[in-house]
Amino acid sequence: MADGPHEGDRAPDFCLLEASEEMICLSDSLKGRALVIIFYPTDFGITCTQEFKRFKEMSGEFAEAGAGLLGISVSSTRSHRAWKERMDMNIPLLSDWEAKTSRTYNVMSPEDSLLKGYSTRAIFIVDRDQVIRYRWVPPDSHTQPDYDLILGKVRELRTNTV
Repeated sequence: MADGPHEGDRAPDFCLLEASEEMICLSDSLKGRALVIIFYPTDFGITCTQEFKRFKEMSGEFAEAGAGLLGISVSSTRSHRAWKERMDMNIPLLSDWEAKTSRTYNVMSPEDSLLKGYSTRAIFIVDRDQVIRYRWVPPDSHTQPDYDLILGKVRELRTNTV
């Protein structure tokens, strides 16, 4: 998995601290539902703020479709708490402080990038069996995801498992 996990692969498990200092593990978070894992460079960034504002607005639709949302970046839990408070957001934000999970998923920014040392923007949809059903890793970290497409992919999962 040198280039990271792909659609159809089992999603590598991880356990990371959430902004609340609670340890969150992927395998425990599935609980019979899908998860949209949102890797992003940093808290308070312009594009990151726009992205999470949109996910926050759509969080009810994702819940109705049977999926939770989970953000991951190399930012600290302290930074996550401050950003969540500023955004008035309840999406769990996990601190990949050592970048182990970002490296496992192969979503670290290139060494020659201005964002060197940070996660790049990426989306993974993981089904309740911990299988990756959708993977989006754009070549440019300033690109925002197609939110409606992601919601549609989550809805397809629910339709295919009923």
